[in-house]
Order: sequence, then structure tokens, then C-alpha cells
Amino acid sequence: MTEQALLKKGLKASRSIAEKSNANFIYAARILPRPRRDFFYTSYAVMRIIDDIIDEEFLQLTVAERNRRRPDFSKNLDLWLEQVIGRDTSPGPIDTEILAAFRHIIGQSDL
Repeated sequence: MTEQALLKKGLKASRSIAEKSNANFIYAARILPRPRRDFFYTSYAVMRIIDDIIDEEFLQLTVAERNRRRPDFSKNLDLWLEQVIGRDTSPGPIDTEILAAFRHIIGQSDL
């Protein structure tokens, strides 16, 4: 897949994640100019990924299961952070396409 195709797929996936949240601010984001809208959708998607891992997976476990699996979730959080700050390119919770879009939009918005 070309870099441009990867970016396009990542932006589309990010927009899909943002729109699935159905939050009111998503409707406001639609009126933003394209670069700001891409920045918003992609940064929101990256944050939503780790939020969902915690809210929909970790917090659904019993206390005993949380305690037992805490190291696994901590490692996943560390991988996410390494992906976000760009220090690690190994697989993590952020899909390759979304990560490509995130790296593209960083520094391109005044928001």
C-alpha cells in the first residue's frame, strides 16, 4: 500500500471512530476546514482507542481479574504511549493506518 493510500485509509478510519461516538462535538467538527477536521478526527480516534480499552475491557473485569491482568493492560498502555510519541513502530493498539494518519496530522494544526 502506498503512503498516500495508507494515509487516506487512516483518515477514513479515524473519521469513522469519531462519528460512531455520536457526541455533539462531532457535528461541530464537520464545519471545520479539512486540515483541522482531519486533525480533530484523528487525534480523537487515537485517544478513543485507549479509552475504549480501559472502559470496555479493563473496567468490565472483576476486581480480582483486574488485579491479575493489570500487567497486560499496563503493557498495552505503554505500547499505545510509545506509538503516540513515535518512539516505537512495533505493533500496538493503534492500527497502522490510524497511526499513519496521526503522524501525518501532528504539527499541521494550530488547534
